Amino acid sequence: MKKILVITDSYLTKNLWEKGLRDALGNLYDSQEIRYLELRIDTPGSMKFSTEPVKGVREAMGDLEQVESEIGDAEILVIQFAPITADVMDADKNLKLISSARGGPVNVDAETATKRGIVVTGTVGRLAPPVADHTMGLLLAEVRHIARDHAAVMSGSFFSNPDPRRGRRIPVEEMEEKTIGIAGFGQVGREVAKRAKGFGMKILAFDPYIDEATATKYGAVKVDLDTLVKESDFISINARESPETFHLLGEKQFAMMKQTAYVVNTSRGSIIDEKALVKALQNNQIAGAGIDVFEEEPLKKDNPLLKLSNVTITPHTAGGSDRSNLRSIALTSGTVARYVKGEKYIIAEVVNPAVLKK
Repeated sequence: MKKILVITDSYLTKNLWEKGLRDALGNLYDSQEIRYLELRIDTPGSMKFSTEPVKGVREAMGDLEQVESEIGDAEILVIQFAPITADVMDADKNLKLISSARGGPVNVDAETATKRGIVVTGTVGRLAPPVADHTMGLLLAEVRHIARDHAAVMSGSFFSNPDPRRGRRIPVEEMEEKTIGIAGFGQVGREVAKRAKGFGMKILAFDPYIDEATATKYGAVKVDLDTLVKESDFISINARESPETFHLLGEKQFAMMKQTAYVVNTSRGSIIDEKALVKALQNNQIAGAGIDVFEEEPLKKDNPLLKLSNVTITPHTAGGSDRSNLRSIALTSGTVARYVKGEKYIIAEVVNPAVLKK
């Protein structure tokens, strides 16, 4: 019997978790000691979603004191947005596995978990289809001026002669036979490639961790980063956040791009040097950008990106879909079930693989 604590929220409710765990555990479900804790997110001391680190975690939501006081002696902790700090781990000496329903559980202090011998897992690929959809949506919106035209029509300015969109003097790019460069060719990048292929686009892929055969399988050509930024008409950022990908695109890369190039980022804000991006957009060094993630979130009102006319912005919503919650629960529940059954971890899901060597 394993002691399992599932921290629920308004997105992933108790009913959804219970069904997911029952499906994954089968007959073993009733023999486990499973508790469900509804996370409070509106108390005065609740952490708010932010990219600014607090106590070793970020992008966390919820009442930290509640988690600390109610974690008990759970061996398995199942979460989504709850803050899991060193203090939380101190409160539960029996903790062995933190299984997160997020692809990148930055709301868990993974460094401390590794020191304590606690495995942290995420859900690789859980949001790949909707993020790929959103990537193409941002690209289309920016290239074809969809959001700008919508705003102009709604305001009435589109039908006035001074508006350049009225006479279509602003160029509109066709996507067929253009080249899209995908930086990061994991599950999201491959889903983007599938969609780009449907548009009749040529595909370049930059990812040091794949071989040429993998790129070829998805209709892409594996290249280095310099080649990708020089030759691509559209550049999609789909890499995972890591020290290696921090500011993967900066002043050097923007200087190498075509003046007609567009950049889309639906991965993590830190992968693009935002100041360099703003400069490139202000100087028309590149044609435009579609951005869903930012170096600092929530986005502040004085962020210079908000003053530019050649950018389409969404508020970190690329992963939303009618299936993403169920997919997240199914993947997380599968990880829990494998642990309960004594099976090996899927290495790609382990955030801190160094702990497995201890």
